[in-house]
Amino acid sequence: MDNLLNQAIGDRVIVAVDQTRSGGVRVTVECKCGNRLTGLYSTLRRTKMCVSCSGKALNQKYNHTHGMTGTKAYRSWGSAKSRVLNPTDKDYSKYGGRGISICDEWKDSFEAFYRDMGEPPSKKHTLERIDVNGNYCKENCKWATPLEQTRNRTITKRHFGKTPTEWSKLLGIPYMFVFRHLGKGETIPEIQTAWKNRIRRYSIDGLTIPTWCKKHDIPYSFVYERVKAGMSSEDILSEREDFNLRKNKKPK
Repeated sequence: MDNLLNQAIGDRVIVAVDQTRSGGVRVTVECKCGNRLTGLYSTLRRTKMCVSCSGKALNQKYNHTHGMTGTKAYRSWGSAKSRVLNPTDKDYSKYGGRGISICDEWKDSFEAFYRDMGEPPSKKHTLERIDVNGNYCKENCKWATPLEQTRNRTITKRHFGKTPTEWSKLLGIPYMFVFRHLGKGETIPEIQTAWKNRIRRYSIDGLTIPTWCKKHDIPYSFVYERVKAGMSSEDILSEREDFNLRKNKKPK
């Protein structure tokens, strides 16, 4: 057994040797990272490093071949792939679900994507498709600021024959409301219904909550939660009157 002492097993060295009651050989090995492990020699000789070092080696092999995992460029590449290839992605219906794909070269290699696109100019820049109905590829992608992306979507993306701006003016519904609901894939009648429901839910006596509050000189914070709870304007006015009476009542 003494000949096993100081024997190297991969990245580990045997630092102690003992014999079990059944006659087997038990050894203590020390990894280059300092971790020690005691066990049967017949078992430990099959492994070349400790669990910790083994995990780090695998991580380096599969996730850090290019050293850019976790960077903005890498995340952008991963997100683009997920949107067009992963049916469980929350945005798949707006991308892969409607036929948008990613070129084979980018799909199989982050290095190819980075070679074509380079580093984002700033933290604010994100990956944008020039033609919003086109695929993710070198010819159709660029790094763009949020403002540039918004302009591109509103100017070039047409829903049912019109842009969100045109539908907003035609329907008399705020632009951002139209923009968000079109982005969810809703039809024009569905958007109109959603807007009517919103007006019905967040208005009092035909007025918006802020306008109604100003008219009756009641704080918005007092009214908003009561409107959400379904209280009528009469009930809110009555409750506010009671509140004012209690507030102004002087102690005896």
